[in-house]
Amino acid sequence: MLLKKSSLPVVLLFSCSVLAQEQAFDSSFDALGKAEIIQKPSCNTPLFEQKALHSIKTFLEEKPVFTTINQRKKALKLKKLNGFENVDIAHFSPETDYMTANALIELQINQHVEQKDILLCRQKGDIQKPIYIILYPYMDNFKAYIIGADENSGRYDHLSFIYP
Repeated sequence: MLLKKSSLPVVLLFSCSVLAQEQAFDSSFDALGKAEIIQKPSCNTPLFEQKALHSIKTFLEEKPVFTTINQRKKALKLKKLNGFENVDIAHFSPETDYMTANALIELQINQHVEQKDILLCRQKGDIQKPIYIILYPYMDNFKAYIIGADENSGRYDHLSFIYP
């Protein structure tokens, strides 16, 4: 009988601690459901332009160039890099830039990103083949794909950065 009396308080303590753990889990689970609303950036904000220009310049400066024509193209791209402007995705046609159109479609279909959540930026100026940047929500930030900095590559995800 002495054994039963000593085991009873232990069982009660165990059940109390399990109950306390369940309550703590429920309160932390409630916090998981609350998500912050992330503001969509603009293409012409100083911080965005600084990150984008730094990523593009670093990529172009590190990329090896073997012919004179490609050296001139690279120098011209670096010279004309001066900022970005917003582009309306609803009025963006695939004929404008097929690599950008492919990236937009891939984001919407494969990664289930809605069109209203995507931001499209275009290099400022009168440029024959401008550089485009696609931003979409990624975790608590935005992920940016830079398209058109490397004309020979069909992959757009090899040049990207996280904003902010």
